[in-house]
Amino acid sequence: MDILIKNYKMVELIKLEIEGFGRFDRKKTIDFKKGVNFINGLNEAGKSTILEAILASLFKYTNSRIEPFFCWTNKDVCRLTLTYKTDKGETFQIISDYKNAKKKLLKITKTGKTEISTIITTIQKYIKEHFGFDEQKVFENTTFIRQSQMAILASSTEKDKLKNMVEEVLVGSAEASATKALKKIKKVSKDSKKEAEDLKEDLETLRDDLQEAEEHKDSLVKDSGEFEKISKLLSEKEKKFEELKKRKEKFDKKEEFQKEFQGLDKDIKNIDKNLLSIKESIKKRDKLNDKLDNYGGFETISKNDFSNIKEKIKKLDEIETTQKAYSKAGKKKQITKEVLDIKYVVLFIVGLIFSLILIGIPLAIYAYKRMKKEISVNEEINNKDEINSLVEQKENAEEELNQITKKIKDFDRNTFVDLFQDYNQTKDKVDSFSESINEFIKNTLEKNEFSGDEEKDIRKIESVKNDLLNKLTIAKNNLDKYKLVNLTDKEIDEIEDLEKEVKELNDKKVELKTSVSKTKELVKAPEEIKEEYDAVETQIKELIEKSEEYNLASEFLEKAETEVQQKFTPSIEKNSKPVLKQITNNKYSDLKVDEEDLDISVKAPEINEFVPVDILSQGAKDQIYFAIRTTMTDLLSGNANIPLIFDDPFHNFDDIRLGKTISTIKELSKNKQIILISHKKYQKDYKDFADNVIEVK
Repeated sequence: MDILIKNYKMVELIKLEIEGFGRFDRKKTIDFKKGVNFINGLNEAGKSTILEAILASLFKYTNSRIEPFFCWTNKDVCRLTLTYKTDKGETFQIISDYKNAKKKLLKITKTGKTEISTIITTIQKYIKEHFGFDEQKVFENTTFIRQSQMAILASSTEKDKLKNMVEEVLVGSAEASATKALKKIKKVSKDSKKEAEDLKEDLETLRDDLQEAEEHKDSLVKDSGEFEKISKLLSEKEKKFEELKKRKEKFDKKEEFQKEFQGLDKDIKNIDKNLLSIKESIKKRDKLNDKLDNYGGFETISKNDFSNIKEKIKKLDEIETTQKAYSKAGKKKQITKEVLDIKYVVLFIVGLIFSLILIGIPLAIYAYKRMKKEISVNEEINNKDEINSLVEQKENAEEELNQITKKIKDFDRNTFVDLFQDYNQTKDKVDSFSESINEFIKNTLEKNEFSGDEEKDIRKIESVKNDLLNKLTIAKNNLDKYKLVNLTDKEIDEIEDLEKEVKELNDKKVELKTSVSKTKELVKAPEEIKEEYDAVETQIKELIEKSEEYNLASEFLEKAETEVQQKFTPSIEKNSKPVLKQITNNKYSDLKVDEEDLDISVKAPEINEFVPVDILSQGAKDQIYFAIRTTMTDLLSGNANIPLIFDDPFHNFDDIRLGKTISTIKELSKNKQIILISHKKYQKDYKDFADNVIEVK
């Protein structure tokens, strides 16, 4: 399928959070993904409310526009949070709090969130940069395709309907089209000229008023005694209030330095405590290391070596024990034999006999376990080979033991096992002290400053301590500067009282000044009349210029309207054909849009000629609208590859047309995020068409 798709990165909606908006009384989070996002649910479940929430997040709704969406069951909150990613890969978040009339734009990075602006005009500039539009109606008509719009070609006036569609998508409303604008411009020009003529009469009246005011000029500049008294008293109170306020600021500064000094002193004491613990642990570890030096060669013995040595020692001990036994017995050797004990054999037989009663069974078991016994007997040794074998085994065992223990200083097999265990215990204590030292160091240094080199880290700790001592000195010096600054509770209360008095006196002064000003306004000054006269004269001049400019603008707009249609219609034709071909299963593959009157026609395959759309079925008209509408979205959004949003627009499509349209949407989603809303279970009828299914209940 050859559908023209923009070859640049897309603008992507990431997440929408809704609370107290429409049907969503409690916080609801909708996560969007790339590709096709299918929002499914029954009628009145809140599907369209989600789309309205997207618009209300991007643009500021007026009070009359937002009030219908205030939730009845959560009257305190109406908050929307929309997170999106621009085509440059930057992530932003718009928070709209309609109950408090606040809007905020944040930028999200790996390090956190940064506030960009809370000013609506500034936020709208960013929206225009990211989405290509700063006017809600234009954006909505560009990116949204609704069910009601799919019937745009249903009547016999297709030409006017299509023209209105183009004008509506271009400027937000067909009423704002170039044709309508020309009429309005000409009317403004005519009205401006008439208004200028009417103002000339006002100018004559002002000229008479000015002459009369200059003849009866009188000064009405009197200040009341009360106004002077209030002004003087206010000045005195303000002076005293400022003096106490400055002292309060110094007192607060003193408190701040005192808190800083105490904090630094506490940190230094903690470091001293840790340094003392570190040094004591190092001293104890050094003593243990000195002890380890006496175990020469023990560090070369592994656990396997130790087990092997123990076996060799045991084997040597057994050989020597056997040799000693041979030596004592002469040519005899003592062996152990197993024989039957007669008394337990008899007892076993008795138990069997009495097994018919209960006492016989345990008696038989008891006798059976004891009727075999071991006895030692001397056996004559007739062969010297056995003795020689023992000698050879001993020599081999000693040789093997010497090989394993040759690096051990003064190895003694009688004491080695105990010494090795003592060595390991000492070594464990050394390791334990090292771990403790490292823990003290880690607790003292910042995580990124810990190196693992004890001497280096201790120097760092001492350096940190010196820095803290320097800061402590500075804090002490700062504290000394404010040591004479004190403020009593009475003076603090007096500050609050003075602040109230100053406000009350200032309000009284403003009230008196306003009263005097109103008195002056009863007699209009010649200067004011002259200023008004000059303003009317300037207004007349501007209206005449405005009328002339609007006449000139109407001429250029008439030319521009024709040029836009001639440039715009070829792009519509070119980009709509692949989409139309795909969704009509190659039945309609060519269309034309008249550059003059925007009349649309398609090539009928039956006669191989272009025919007007009014003779086609409603389903075919809907398909033509879908092809043109999706194409215009890309053309009008410029370089911003914004999402395309479908609000259940395929109501009149049969199964074949719907299947082809779904395939087209899937193809479009490769380079554009798609949001499709419907009460129908498309995810069951068309497997794998949706990359993200959002169920609304």
